[in-house]
Amino acid sequence: MYRAFESLDELVEIVETARGLPMSGSCVVSRSHALDLLDDIREAYPEELVDANDVLTQRDEILGEAKSVAESELSHARDDATSTIASAQDEADRTMEGARKEAERIVRAARAEAERTVGAANAEAEAIVTSARERYDEHVAAAEDEHHRLVAETTVHQSAIVRAEQIHADATADAERIRAEAHHDADGMRHEVEDYVDSRLAAFEDMLRSTLRTIGGGRDQLHGRGGGATRSAGQR
Repeated sequence: MYRAFESLDELVEIVETARGLPMSGSCVVSRSHALDLLDDIREAYPEELVDANDVLTQRDEILGEAKSVAESELSHARDDATSTIASAQDEADRTMEGARKEAERIVRAARAEAERTVGAANAEAEAIVTSARERYDEHVAAAEDEHHRLVAETTVHQSAIVRAEQIHADATADAERIRAEAHHDADGMRHEVEDYVDSRLAAFEDMLRSTLRTIGGGRDQLHGRGGGATRSAGQR
């Protein structure tokens, strides 16, 4: 390598000391001597410089191939991510559709159960009221019969009237009490039905929220995998 430096120095000295041509910046240099010095410099170059020159020559080709491979891998990664996201979206849509149908089924069943329960409560209340009315009518009829009998056959006319009025008042009070109890029982049954329907809907609401959280977690993981694939492709 030192021989190359010496030959370069000598070549510079030849050029600097060469005889110049008049009216020109050119000079006269010994061709054979200059070529010998250039051969010495070429032979003094290490083999690594020749290999490095070959690598530099092929640099554009290598970079082009690397860029093509990177773009191909990036395209595949994007296609895979798009396909995965589309599949996840389809699965989410199917899950939401199934949840919607299940919600509609539960609501229909709850409404039917509520209607049956309310119908049974109304029927029972109506039966109680009807029974109370019949008992009221019976008491009133009995009181009137007793009133007429006492008026007709005894000399204690006034006391019979008082007794008949008392029986009539007692019958009326019993009928009102029975009617109030029937309405109270019917209201209690309606409240129980409403609480039952509300608890069923609340349970279904919790199930829907849990399903949505599961879907959201799956989508977050999906986006995380898609982003990782894209970054890996870019690094390659």
